[in-house]
Amino acid sequence: MRAAKHKRVQELTLRFLLAMVVFSSAASCCAWEGKVTGVTDGSYITVMHDGKGERISLYGIDCPGARQDFGQKGKELTSAMVLRKVVEVEPVAIDRKGRTKDHYGRTLALVYTEGRKCLNEELVRSGFAWVYNQSCTTPRCKEWKELERRAKKQSLGLWSTPNPIPPWEFRHSKGALTPIYQGDIVKHIFHSSNCEEFDCSSCIAVFKGKEQALKAGYKPCGVCNP
Repeated sequence: MRAAKHKRVQELTLRFLLAMVVFSSAASCCAWEGKVTGVTDGSYITVMHDGKGERISLYGIDCPGARQDFGQKGKELTSAMVLRKVVEVEPVAIDRKGRTKDHYGRTLALVYTEGRKCLNEELVRSGFAWVYNQSCTTPRCKEWKELERRAKKQSLGLWSTPNPIPPWEFRHSKGALTPIYQGDIVKHIFHSSNCEEFDCSSCIAVFKGKEQALKAGYKPCGVCNP
């Protein structure tokens, strides 16, 4: 009886490992090389592929847009690293069906320079990009979050300004400059986007501006001083 149970556990473990291998291979596959012909902003580029320009969205990150602070700086860093250079594009599947394009038709990918530097990672490391938690789900995303925390501590790039607005919130608000705060529903404290506690597990209350948070009975964080 014990032997049969042990064998069953082994079978289930093997199936799980095989499934992980299949999913991992689908998550990033079919890498190709091409010359970068355009840089829209820090996180969107165009790369030649099969004789035509393919629009690429850097997987797992988001840079400030052209109308935001440091949007131009992020674009300049991306341009310096890859514009008119040959890069390796590694598409990343965004679901179990293996789809690698977003709803705008852009290929989500990791982009590597000739020196094997990952553009996605370097933008986070330099403080010119956020890790986009909603889409960044691979194991390397945890490493990128650590790089983001380090950039915050060192006040690099966009983190040198108080309460930078994430680009997805900026786009949603049609460019409004109202800062977004997240409140801890357990401690009733609200944090700015450059705070280490901004993405805490209980920080699910969202406030558009400090006044809204205060009226809701939340106190400002004593560390980030929003």
